[in-house]
Amino acid sequence: MKQKIAIALIIFFVVLIVVLVAFYPTEKSEKQLTNKEIIEQISDGYISGISRNELKQLMNQDIDEKTMMTGKDAYLLSTPKEEIVEQYKLENYIKRNEQYYKNLESQIKNNYEWKFNGSAENNQTEYVVSIKTYNYGIYLQDLEQLQNLLLNDNQTTGNEKIANEYKAKVVAMQLLNTHLNEYVNNSEEKTILITFTNLNNDETKNSLMQYLVDLAGYNYHTIENINIMVQNRNERLQKYIDDAINTGILNKNDILKIEE
Repeated sequence: MKQKIAIALIIFFVVLIVVLVAFYPTEKSEKQLTNKEIIEQISDGYISGISRNELKQLMNQDIDEKTMMTGKDAYLLSTPKEEIVEQYKLENYIKRNEQYYKNLESQIKNNYEWKFNGSAENNQTEYVVSIKTYNYGIYLQDLEQLQNLLLNDNQTTGNEKIANEYKAKVVAMQLLNTHLNEYVNNSEEKTILITFTNLNNDETKNSLMQYLVDLAGYNYHTIENINIMVQNRNERLQKYIDDAINTGILNKNDILKIEE
């Protein structure tokens, strides 16, 4: 009899604990972020280094890895698989990658301003934000074009292709490292209108994603120096390569090689 009572008490306490754990409100569920707080966290976090997973949760949508601009999940810090790194001896490229990225990230953070200006007039589902950002998006487009130019004579397949593409990325970052000031936004701050009803709404999701595009500095149409850079992109980037060859920074016969 006593044994049955003991077993019954054990079962009762186990069930009680399960119920308490299931229904006890956590700190996260107790406080639901306001629209203003979500916009503020995106505005701060996207530049200061929010993780990709945190950004996904904050915006309630998938975030492409290429979208990540700063922090440990930054797209430009991605490297090939370990076996490819070992096979093609990419360790020094990774060190250079981190070095050049650190310089770029400093420029992104040092040239960023934003201000939350509240709701749009007579509209509680639209919010106004003023921003001034580094033109990372234009830098990334230049980087990809430089990669293509560097890979013109290095058409390979399989793991070798992956290794060469990574080498070209790092060499491209090396060439752009001395031009980082050219991507600084010298125009006035830009006013952004964000449509925000709730995070399950497609219009809200699209508006927040467009806000990331603005924060990354892709919308350069009103910036004169950036427009000029885009218009003469091919000639300008080819000159970077030619100058690097002429000054001995790059070897024309082994253009993806970087010095130890």
